[in-house]
Amino acid sequence: MQYLNYVFAANAIITLLAGVGIYIFRRKRLQSSVWLVYNILLSTWSYCLYEAAIQTKASLATYWVRTSLIPLIFLVPVFLHFLSIYSDRRIFQARIIRNVYIVFFLIFVTSFVIPKEFIKGMLPNPFFNYVASPGLAFKIFSFVFIGFIFCGFYYLLRPSKKAYLEFRRNQRIWIFFGMLCGIMAPLNFIFASYKLVFFPFGAFFILPYLAVTGYAIAKYHVPEVNILFKKVKILSYLVLFVIAIHTVVVLVLHKMLGVKYFESSVISGCIILLNILLTVHYGRLLKFNKLTESVVYKRRLAYYKFLENFNSMVKEAKDLDTLLTYIVDSLMNIIGMKCAMLYLLDEESSSYRLKVLKGIGREAVKEIDTIPAASPLIDFLKDGNIFVTYENNDFSQDYNLEAIRKVFNRINVRLTMPLRYSLPLYHGRDVVAFLNLGNKKDNTEYQDEDIDILNAFGRELSFCVDKAKLFVQVITDDLTNLYRHSYFYKRLDEEIERSKRYDRVFSIVLVDIDDFKKINDVFGHRVGDAVLKKIAILIKSNLRKVDIAARYGGEEFGILLPVSC
Repeated sequence: MQYLNYVFAANAIITLLAGVGIYIFRRKRLQSSVWLVYNILLSTWSYCLYEAAIQTKASLATYWVRTSLIPLIFLVPVFLHFLSIYSDRRIFQARIIRNVYIVFFLIFVTSFVIPKEFIKGMLPNPFFNYVASPGLAFKIFSFVFIGFIFCGFYYLLRPSKKAYLEFRRNQRIWIFFGMLCGIMAPLNFIFASYKLVFFPFGAFFILPYLAVTGYAIAKYHVPEVNILFKKVKILSYLVLFVIAIHTVVVLVLHKMLGVKYFESSVISGCIILLNILLTVHYGRLLKFNKLTESVVYKRRLAYYKFLENFNSMVKEAKDLDTLLTYIVDSLMNIIGMKCAMLYLLDEESSSYRLKVLKGIGREAVKEIDTIPAASPLIDFLKDGNIFVTYENNDFSQDYNLEAIRKVFNRINVRLTMPLRYSLPLYHGRDVVAFLNLGNKKDNTEYQDEDIDILNAFGRELSFCVDKAKLFVQVITDDLTNLYRHSYFYKRLDEEIERSKRYDRVFSIVLVDIDDFKKINDVFGHRVGDAVLKKIAILIKSNLRKVDIAARYGGEEFGILLPVSC
């Protein structure tokens, strides 16, 4: 069984590398830092056990086992600290976590003062050279260790009833499975110390622990556990159906026709196998798979069906405001929201301005009509997070989100999702816009299907905003922010055709600045540019929504005035 020694050594190396990798990948997330510390302790503990396992002298093995207690003692507070990030229970408040650290630090000090009361010595073991002989202090510590571990799991899986949204429930389940695998190795060590001798299976749970927990940390939106269970349930029904058919055929052949039991089983097996081969050959298996997906992904398939025609619908919108309003209206109808708010980045003012408001009065959101790009909420969204008003409690202190949480709570905002730039010329962390979503009309929680469609809309919306901004840059004059003369001519031709069709009239105003050349000669071109900007602002402030103003020439402006209906 010498290969088990190298399992501990491999676990020590892999655990440390995994912790460092996740920390580098998500270094600004609190859970990444805590998980790195937890992996360092687990790696150190595994290495100490490796050293203890390869020793031939009992005294050296005792030394390494006592040394392994140092990381083992601090595994519990770090473990609870990590779980506190994913739990919304009040028992995981910072003050309580701090007290738990103090308690286990005292246990650590005690292990130095009376080490023999923790580990008396070493005893022979069928799987290793030696196994620890526990003292009274170790027995007390093991009960405290196991008690804290199971309490942590209990409060992780049993969230507060006050939470409106259980958006992170799915992530908590995967964290539970991952950390449960990770804690098997220390539990295996404790049980072995009580002479419960069995194969050290806990050492082989490190890899699934790293895979599941690491993925859950790196990805905010993890695979749905309920989807997995649904697929397993459907597969189980299919297997039970095949077994039932097999049983019926065997009974008919054996009981009624007198065929021997073995021959009946072979005949039934051949019939079932032949049907499976024919099903695969004629593509029936693919249809069954589609039927399964229609059951499992019932709501999601409805979303995807809508998205098939989404791009063609978006092309019909000519200006950005109409486009944004159409997208938000469509989103509210599909998910069934009572209210929604869309903020769009204004690069000139370095802030996010409220562009679309549905289901909420303008006065109610007056104080958050504009949100600076340097606000804590934007920093939170840039890190790839989704802000849930009644959750994300662990980020409140790190990002100072309590103020915005109170405002969102007052106007019934439940979910805030970032929408990112789709063009590669922008930095990947930049957020083009973000959505505030209110209660759903059926008063249900936001599910993973809702998050998927929100992500799909986010990609489409960011693409549309990019396209609209590029279009605006092409048709807009850089200095005055009025349209260019080429776009003015295009709209003029359209208005002429419209006037012919509907027998309507329209007006054109041409504005020229007198003696503009003297302004440039006497005061300079910078002052001349400022004059052009002021006049452009004056013109835009007196236009209707249907009017078109353009920079016709150097100091000339053209205004198209259609007849409003």
